[in-house]
Amino acid sequence: SLYPEEFVFNLISEKQYQGKNESTTLLASDFELKFVCGTHQETLMLFDNLTGQGNFTIKSYADNTNAGIATVVFEAIGTSNFKGSVSKQFEIRPKDVSSSDDILIELPTPTLAISTLYLYRYNMGDTRPQLSISDNGEKLTAGEDYQVIYSNCQKISHDIYGNMISSNMPTATVIFKGNYVGNISKTYGIAKIALTEEDVSYQFPELIYTGSEIKISPLMIKMKLKETSYSKE
Repeated sequence: SLYPEEFVFNLISEKQYQGKNESTTLLASDFELKFVCGTHQETLMLFDNLTGQGNFTIKSYADNTNAGIATVVFEAIGTSNFKGSVSKQFEIRPKDVSSSDDILIELPTPTLAISTLYLYRYNMGDTRPQLSISDNGEKLTAGEDYQVIYSNCQKISHDIYGNMISSNMPTATVIFKGNYVGNISKTYGIAKIALTEEDVSYQFPELIYTGSEIKISPLMIKMKLKETSYSKE
């Protein structure tokens, strides 16, 4: 039988999280496995079906779908000088979003677009367009894979024609976590509102007939601006 302490496992190539529903596996070039007994050392090789050379095969994996510590089980082939199997652990690092082309961050449809900058109408307080974030086409989950922090999202940056009136641009910063690591920021603009009848609702006071002329003061009328939801479908 095989004794784990006699087998030294070294990971040569750093392994990274592959994405949702993807498993991380090892190639022969990813690691080095040595048998060490006293002064004797022997480098072991994965069995190659083409050449018929090698001592071991990879029997199975465990915990190799998420970032963290995974386990690989090596099994000796029948024609080698070994018998049985031995398990070793290796690390799967979180996916670095700064060096990955798979991560896509999308803003919802803008009110107005100037070149690559998306502008959204001022939205009574915070104007926070909801982002859609995916990894190689698989949608990521807010709270589990990332969180978004907004800054400068309460002040107007552009006029109704799209001209910049403030250099303090609103920004959505995506902070990745769990199986991902790194931050990505998206800048957008907040534009002044060109009011239309559809944008405003009015609430008049309840009036009681008195037999004489009733005058309504503007202070008696409540005006409410329609809020807009910016979300990416």
